[in-house]
Amino acid sequence: MIRSNIRKLVRELLVANVLALYAICGLNYVTPLFVLPFVLRVLKPNAYGLIIWAQSLMGYAVLLTDFGVNLTAARDISVARNDPHKLAVVYWSTTTAKLILLAVGMACVAVIVFCVSAFRRNWPVRLSTTAMVRTLKPPPGGG
Repeated sequence: MIRSNIRKLVRELLVANVLALYAICGLNYVTPLFVLPFVLRVLKPNAYGLIIWAQSLMGYAVLLTDFGVNLTAARDISVARNDPHKLAVVYWSTTTAKLILLAVGMACVAVIVFCVSAFRRNWPVRLSTTAMVRTLKPPPGGG
């Protein structure tokens, strides 16, 4: 009896989604515990520190680009979920705003990199971390 109730519960879409989300969040916490020692051993602390500095600089650009957009866009999309035209307007206005913020963030990063000599020496590392700042995502509904 209990086993059949548990099976029904797990089959529910909401419960399955929640469990999947918890699994993903748990893996996000556990994965660095296995990967970090290997990366530190291969790169050595100096090279790893260089990468972390580059990632932290890009973290500010990510913060600027995602500045509350994910919350407001999600709300707007949920309100307009039945109107494809409104969905397209929300998607493209959000993407345009994020592209403008991306341009501003990348301009600030470029100024910082070229003004600080330590950053300028290792500009390829800074350039490789710019992929952290993403703006384009597929439109809602896959279309």
